Amino acid sequence: MKLTCLVVVLFLLSCDFVNSQTLLVPGGTSGIGDNSTNSYVGIGTTSAPTAKLEVASSTSYSAKFSNLSLGTYLQLGATSYFGLFNTNTHAFLFYKPVVSSNGIFGSYANQDLFFNTGVTTTTTGTTRMTIDNTYGWVGIGTSSPAAMLDILDANTGDYGYSFVVRPNRDLNKAVSVYRNDLSQEVFTVWGNGVVNTKKIYAESFQVRPDAMGISWFDYVFDDDYSMMSLYELENYINKEKHLPDVPSATDVQANGFSLEEMDGILLKKVEELTLYTIQQQKEIDALKAIISEQNKNIQVLMNELDSL
Repeated sequence: MKLTCLVVVLFLLSCDFVNSQTLLVPGGTSGIGDNSTNSYVGIGTTSAPTAKLEVASSTSYSAKFSNLSLGTYLQLGATSYFGLFNTNTHAFLFYKPVVSSNGIFGSYANQDLFFNTGVTTTTTGTTRMTIDNTYGWVGIGTSSPAAMLDILDANTGDYGYSFVVRPNRDLNKAVSVYRNDLSQEVFTVWGNGVVNTKKIYAESFQVRPDAMGISWFDYVFDDDYSMMSLYELENYINKEKHLPDVPSATDVQANGFSLEEMDGILLKKVEELTLYTIQQQKEIDALKAIISEQNKNIQVLMNELDSL
């Protein structure tokens, strides 16, 4: 008889659960409770649940799914397009310092945002990139960036790269510095290696002709090198208004000039000027010798006149 009554009670309870979609199990501090008015279910709640499923726990986990097979997922939302978590063991780890909300991925509260590799269940791995919370500074290879972009090169060998830009056209701007307050680009590195800037301050500046495919100008001192006479040079200057091989003011204004090429041209002109000077000195010495000889002859004649 008692067994029959128990079966009837269980049957009635199951029917009521199916019809009302409400779990009619008394609530408590450690049990399963319900809010039959809204068909809400609470697990571990001390009062009526306030959502379709409310889980309260004082332990590390409020809900835990163990032994999930590959392809098992937890769906949050009306469709599988949003709020879908598909993970295998240790393949997805979501913790408080990281937040994903309304299409925004970021750090929690006032925390820096770290991107690490080699993360395991027991280690945090190695920090590869950091976004500073205070100023938004980005650090690559460092967890404490000291500028808007701070790159710490861990390469201990020579001829490595800390930063590489790979443009595919000559007129692509590989690097650009733009002054917002001036609305002006003040530094540009083009894809062909040309640099546009206003001023360069350097402790030293070295030009390597061998690296640039430029021959130097010591051939001016070769025996077979031919120079204009000074009269020919004068005629050229009067006509062209600039020295031979030196670009005109019009050319420089239109096209600028190459620093290493201009240094070479100026050196060539100095070397030619040195040869002209040496040639003139020889002519001066020859004239001095002639004058000295003439002076001697004059003195002889004067002595002869005095003796008359």
